[in-house]
Amino acid sequence: MSGDSIVGLIGHPVSHSIGQIVYNRIFQDLGMDSVYLAMDVHRDILPLFMIRSGFLRAFNVTIPHKVSVIPFLDSMDPIATETHSVNLVVRIDGAMKGYNTDYFGIEYALKAKGIDVRGKRAVVAGSGGIARTAIRYLLDHGAGGIDVLTRDVRRAQENLAFSGINICDHINSEYDMYINCTPIGTFGEGDPFSTVRFESDSIGIDLVYNPMRTPFLMRMENAGGKIVSGIDIFIGQGLRTLELVFGISPEEMFRKYALEALDEIRKI
Repeated sequence: MSGDSIVGLIGHPVSHSIGQIVYNRIFQDLGMDSVYLAMDVHRDILPLFMIRSGFLRAFNVTIPHKVSVIPFLDSMDPIATETHSVNLVVRIDGAMKGYNTDYFGIEYALKAKGIDVRGKRAVVAGSGGIARTAIRYLLDHGAGGIDVLTRDVRRAQENLAFSGINICDHINSEYDMYINCTPIGTFGEGDPFSTVRFESDSIGIDLVYNPMRTPFLMRMENAGGKIVSGIDIFIGQGLRTLELVFGISPEEMFRKYALEALDEIRKI
């Protein structure tokens, strides 16, 4: 196990993230001489930050930088390349490599809930980096059809270079799976599928993790459907981060501290 390093998160804003709490408690429990920093990096200073980021062994990347960090990288893993979305940068022998750990977060969460997407018709709300990742996962695992719900169809057509998907600005059919890849629902505000009446065999997946049960997921649960919270996806991608950077995967510890951190920020 390796320590002696500074890692962290960049984005704008980052005040909502629970990562700093979770990772630092894990480092402390495991006796690692490492620290995790949450760094608010505005778009305008991203180039300067990337040039001067040599003090970091690795850093997670969140909105709005998942695409804009790419020109500064020396290489990317295949999933990051395919989705054109990076949420982890690791420094290896002085070179910066980009990874997409969101894909593994989605895989981890669905497997934990026993959900197989094969043959299921899905609708994805959103067209950004995390939506591209969800679409890539659905395509890789044999989904039975994918609609992408967005307010800007033309922009989504430019952002989503996938075959076999349909882009629309309203829902016009029934689905087996509903996936929210937008910020709608954060802090319990809004529901991207507010006009939909869910069935008892429906599946709801939300990338938002604060709260664990968004209005969308609560409606899905009340209808008798299966739900996957963004906290499970956060845990999965976090475990992949720790595995890539430190070679560890403390699953029970990560889950414990993630749930505690969510509870703590709700009380602030």
